[in-house]
Amino acid sequence: MAPHERNYIRMLFTDPRMKAVDNPKDPRLVSLVGELSVHYPLFRQWRASRHVASQNFGSKTIHHPTSLAAVI
Repeated sequence: MAPHERNYIRMLFTDPRMKAVDNPKDPRLVSLVGELSVHYPLFRQWRASRHVASQNFGSKTIHHPTSLAAVI
């Protein structure tokens, strides 16, 4: 994965295995959705289809270089 693609929020919208976040009105999320909508026609199509996958089991540990760990 290219360094500029290593963004969890970006992955939520570009990787079909991920799910959308629970706060759709978050200003940073709204900005990212706008950016992706402008630059990626397939994202616009996916977003318009409103196909939402969910996972209500398990947990994920994310290791980030500036923090010890975050558990989602």
